[in-house]
Amino acid sequence: MAWRARGGPIIHVKHDGTGPEPPFRPGEEGNDFLPLTAPLPGETAIAKKVRSAFIGTDLAQRLEAMGRAKLVICGVLLANSVEATVRVGANFGFSIRLPASASWSCDKRDLTGRLWPAEDVHQLTVGAAPGRICGGDNGRRNSQLASCNFSRLLRMISIG
Repeated sequence: MAWRARGGPIIHVKHDGTGPEPPFRPGEEGNDFLPLTAPLPGETAIAKKVRSAFIGTDLAQRLEAMGRAKLVICGVLLANSVEATVRVGANFGFSIRLPASASWSCDKRDLTGRLWPAEDVHQLTVGAAPGRICGGDNGRRNSQLASCNFSRLLRMISIG
């Protein structure tokens, strides 16, 4: 909310699933933005069909047109869409910040059947992410984002 209050540009990304099983199909529960994070008039929203917001969209071109600034990426399912977007964006040469406490994780089951708690999934994903992780030393989750200099960041991408 502070980013909006300062008038910083935000690009919202919505996952529009296309297969018979995805939970984010247009018109289905879970596809719409939550009211707290919904785009306001003048904010950009783009739709993606795969995990990364850079694949099959014009996100990279939009960011280039905006001056290729540093990015702050946050959103739903860190070990899925957020991580994929961070990795592809880093591969495209964007400077990315991932605030550790500005993403959401859920429990995950591995190939052996072990269920990993959301907090463990979150910590492992943050620790393995490229770019600078904000919010704690050595990627440790911390609700205080003081270690991140948001005044120097020019774009925010919200992945949903």
